[in-house]
Amino acid sequence: VVACCGLTTDLAEPDLAGCVGLAAGADYVLITGLAVDPGQRRRGIASQLLAEAALVAAARLAAPAVLALLVARTNTSAVRLYAQQGFQEQTSWIDTRWKEEAERGKVGKPRRLLLAKRVDGSGEA
Repeated sequence: VVACCGLTTDLAEPDLAGCVGLAAGADYVLITGLAVDPGQRRRGIASQLLAEAALVAAARLAAPAVLALLVARTNTSAVRLYAQQGFQEQTSWIDTRWKEEAERGKVGKPRRLLLAKRVDGSGEA
């Protein structure tokens, strides 16, 4: 296996919906995992998978089609890749799971970012 990319269609919770401009309960596509074998990185494979994910989102969903993902804030190379592919950080979204753990004194887990982009029928932003 050189690479994989998991996708799921989900219903937007109110906090996510408000950030990305969807109605609460509207469908969106969530990237649930993207991985490329370390020896195969920097060859455009992740970019190709993200482009295909955008096509899938545009084909499955009524407009406005939204493709979203969660990424650790500390994963700067991934954040950079997603930004290059048109994903934007949804700064008003709060990672409630991270916040709850931090409030209980658990540390060590990096905060996640919600990144999203709208795609049209061609898969383009």
